[in-house]
Amino acid sequence: MKTPMFVCYPNYFEVHGEDAISMEIKKLEKVVAHSPEKPHDPAPYLQLALLYSRFDNPAPDYLRSLHMFEQYFTIHPDAWKDEEIMYMKDLVQQLVGSEREQVHLAGEVKKLKRKTGQLKAANAALVDENQKLADAIEKLKLLEFMLEEKRRSLQ
Repeated sequence: MKTPMFVCYPNYFEVHGEDAISMEIKKLEKVVAHSPEKPHDPAPYLQLALLYSRFDNPAPDYLRSLHMFEQYFTIHPDAWKDEEIMYMKDLVQQLVGSEREQVHLAGEVKKLKRKTGQLKAANAALVDENQKLADAIEKLKLLEFMLEEKRRSLQ
């Protein structure tokens, strides 16, 4: 019999709603905190990893989810063979990378906005200077025209 590529795990921690997700995370964090040096049950780590990255989590923490996946794999080495869990972990890892990239790009956007403001101010100053020079050129042309008229009248 051929093994299916993905096995959909039952939602064994039936959690519905924002408050329930937060409460379940707190409960599981307490379970995990009781024996951090000698964890024996990998299930809470997997549950936390999935809850932190859950689609309806109001405050997803993908970095924490990734950490929980790594803890889960440390405790349960055979999980590396589970394609579905590996797929979920890889998705979370990509989200963490995307968040880092987003933070980096937000910083770049701030720099560019600052630079844009500086360039707009410099441009405005150059436009003013250009207008003053254009006015001076017009005055000089008018003066040259008046001098030429004066020269003609004297001849």
